[in-house]
Amino acid sequence: MVVDGRRGRVARRVLGAVAALAAVALVGVVIAVTFANRIDGQSMSPTLRDGDRILLEPFFEPADLRRFDIVAARPAPGTLAVVKRVIGLPGDAVRIDVRPDGEASVLVRPAGADTWSVVDAPVWTENWHDARQCCAADGKLGAGEPVVPAGHVFVLGDNPSQSDDSRKYGWVPISEVIGRMSWRLYPLDRFGSLDPSADMRLIEL
Repeated sequence: MVVDGRRGRVARRVLGAVAALAAVALVGVVIAVTFANRIDGQSMSPTLRDGDRILLEPFFEPADLRRFDIVAARPAPGTLAVVKRVIGLPGDAVRIDVRPDGEASVLVRPAGADTWSVVDAPVWTENWHDARQCCAADGKLGAGEPVVPAGHVFVLGDNPSQSDDSRKYGWVPISEVIGRMSWRLYPLDRFGSLDPSADMRLIEL
């Protein structure tokens, strides 16, 4: 009976520890979802959809920005944050060509490179209508092949026809990048990490 009593105490302690860990994990999930960034609108659809809850990468440093990162940023100091994808980095030349049939191509000449590359983004094929030529010297709509200035990036939405991005705001200051989107927490059927390299790539011309 003494042995059985000890076993019972051990079992209760184990169950108590498991229950405590489960409670802590549940609280952590609730807090994460509560404080995650809610996506409003369709400018990043279908990659990010209206109502998605996205967690920003912890300990993110703006200097660590990579091409195709999905970021939350203020287009200018004091403005509301938007969620967009980084296309052009400092020193890159960028342009958007529009063919007579309305199809658009986004081209980037990476800093230090001699040749242009086209952004291969299948998601844009179905989500880009009424495209207009870009970009002017300030990164907005217009004709030219401007170079992204130091300390800035050129951003686009994954749903270009419904996105206010650099074509409207111009170059976005890196100092105004709040964070990089890392995990989708909700809805649960789409839970997982966001891998920018899985959605887009550069193809040298």
